[in-house]
Amino acid sequence: MAKIFEKIVEKNDIESKLRIPSNSNLEALPPCRPGQEAKLKVEDEDGKIWEFTYTIRTENRAFFTTGWLQFAASKGIEVGNMVTLFKDDDQHHFSGCGADQYKITVKT
Repeated sequence: MAKIFEKIVEKNDIESKLRIPSNSNLEALPPCRPGQEAKLKVEDEDGKIWEFTYTIRTENRAFFTTGWLQFAASKGIEVGNMVTLFKDDDQHHFSGCGADQYKITVKT
C-alpha cells in the first residue's frame, strides 16, 4: 500500500472539512482539477465503505468535504488523532467492490 497522506487532525478538520496536507500524493487520487469535485470511496479498518467528496481549490489545497464529517463523528475523531489514507493497487485486500482501492486509518 502506498501512503497518500498522514495528518494530525486539527479543530477545523472535525468542524468543517478535512484539509489534505500540501505534501500529499494527490496524483494517487482520482483525477480532479482545481475548482472541481470528485468522489472517493475508502474502506475503514472495520471494512465499511465510506464515500467522500474531495475538491482541489488550488494546486496545493485539497479537502475532503461531503461524507468526511459523518465519518469523523462515527469514528469519534478528535483533535490530535492521526488520519492516514492509503492506496492499494492490489484490490483483492478490500471487502468492497473492485473500485474501492483506498483505505483510511485513524489512530487515537
